[in-house]
Amino acid sequence: MIQRADATATQVARRYNVPLNSPDQNAIKEELRGYAVKISEDFATRGRTMGFAMQRGIMNMSRSLQTFGAFGNNFLYNLWILFTGPWVL
Repeated sequence: MIQRADATATQVARRYNVPLNSPDQNAIKEELRGYAVKISEDFATRGRTMGFAMQRGIMNMSRSLQTFGAFGNNFLYNLWILFTGPWVL
């Protein structure tokens, strides 16, 4: 997995015009290596169970989306603005 992480770091560097063999590319490479080690350890300790797959999906969603609390607050705020907009006052 570490070899794949290195190859992915090179692909990301080319896609985003990061100079090859630069400190930025090395930072990307180290981050991807750490993530590969974490995934490998998770699979080695927990296996490929349905619950672990669901937990991994929730972890991926939480990294890329709003948290559920922020989503709820945003939803309620938008409803409040809808019902008490400038036309109500």
